[in-house]
Amino acid sequence: ILRDAGEQILKVPAAPEPDFSQGGQVAGCLFEYTGGVGPRYYIGGIDVHRGKDWIVRDNEFRHIRSPAGSLAEHAIHFWNHSRNTLVERNRIITCDRGIGFGLGSSPHTGGIIRNNTIFHDGSPGFNDVGIGLESSPGTRVVNNTIFLSQAYPNAIEYRFFGTQDVLIANNLVGGRIQARDGALADLATNLSGAQAHWFKDSLEGDLHLAFAVPQVTGQGTALLDLEDDMDGEIRPLEDGVDIGADEWFGCLADHDMDHD
Repeated sequence: ILRDAGEQILKVPAAPEPDFSQGGQVAGCLFEYTGGVGPRYYIGGIDVHRGKDWIVRDNEFRHIRSPAGSLAEHAIHFWNHSRNTLVERNRIITCDRGIGFGLGSSPHTGGIIRNNTIFHDGSPGFNDVGIGLESSPGTRVVNNTIFLSQAYPNAIEYRFFGTQDVLIANNLVGGRIQARDGALADLATNLSGAQAHWFKDSLEGDLHLAFAVPQVTGQGTALLDLEDDMDGEIRPLEDGVDIGADEWFGCLADHDMDHD
């Protein structure tokens, strides 16, 4: 449990070229500001420069928020020539920004962002995109669920000419998926316009499916590197993968109260 830091909660400065901070793992942690907002805008959850082959999974991030001045950093941010980052099965609740690969012309290369849930409760303050790719070529953004009850219109953005050869697929979002500043991506079976009643408890950021939503269940694209969902449960690819982070298991959903 990591709480109430004065700046970024976990900061990895840039290794001197040509080296990287390599093979780090962050799993099963809680990052939060317990007062519902941070002490200044220069805060963030995980902020990594020149990271290579990192894994960030099964963590929760709460209230990484700026009180004034400017946006806070992302809940999870890899940039400054980071590469091949895997960010999966994280839960992000009411943070100014969710997950970011790259920033402006400072790149991130490759990597996967999958099976994460990102929620904002719409309370006043700064807010921005759920997932942002900025100069992040070769990245895969697949099967995330993003429901932002706030004014910012874009759930996922891909930006700048450096963002090429990107796949954005099977994401369930309440806002838009938007290209900006010359970025290019292949988009497949994403679903915008998610509704609050589709989720188990959208007021508290629990974005498990509440029922078998016809537009969601079995409507996704099968992907070779997509083997499980937000709970680590195997996706039934032979029956058609669901859109979003949660795979609906129908009558099996009640066998374990912790599942959904």
